[in-house]
Amino acid sequence: MLGGGRLHYAEGLEKIYCYDITGNHWSEVPTQPDPNFGFPRARCSYGCAKWGQDVYISGGRHYNEEEEHRSLSDIWHFRIDTFQWRKLRMRLPEPLYFHSAIVSPSGHMFIFGGVHKDRSRTANLYKIRLPHTMPKLVELCWEKVCVMARASKTMSPSHLRDMGVPWNLSDRLHLSS
Repeated sequence: MLGGGRLHYAEGLEKIYCYDITGNHWSEVPTQPDPNFGFPRARCSYGCAKWGQDVYISGGRHYNEEEEHRSLSDIWHFRIDTFQWRKLRMRLPEPLYFHSAIVSPSGHMFIFGGVHKDRSRTANLYKIRLPHTMPKLVELCWEKVCVMARASKTMSPSHLRDMGVPWNLSDRLHLSS
C-alpha cells in the first residue's frame, strides 16, 4: 500500500505496508529516497498506475500541519523490487487530485478527470510518455497508423484490415459515422 490518508491527513511515503499472503500478516517496509529529491511529499487522492515492477504516482493532495493544503502536479516512479523512489522530470499540466491513472501497452500514462486546486472537477484526459517504459514495436507502429487514420478520416477498420493491419489492432478504432 502506497500512502493514502483521510480529510486533513496524508500518509508519508518513506515506508509502505506490505501484506504477506503466506504468513497472513502486514509489515512496514522502508523505501529508498530519490538521491536528488528525497521522498515524495505525503499525499492522498493521487493517481496510481502499475506497469510490471514499476508504479507511477501523480498529483494528489498534500496535508501538513505546518503548511496550507496543497494540490500537487509532480509525478514519481517507484520500483517494487528495490523499493526505490525516483522523481520524474515531467509534471501534470496542472495540480490535480482524485483522478484516475493507467499505463497503456504503448508505455503512456493516461490521466483522466480529477479535481483542480480550486475544487472544480475536470473531465480532461492527459497522455504522458513514461521514461521507464519501452513499448513494443507493434504499439509504436499502431500510434502512427492512428495518426494516419485521423488525418485521412476515411480509414475504417475494414479498410485497415485490407491494407494488412492485424484485426486485433484495427478493431481498436471506433470511428464515428
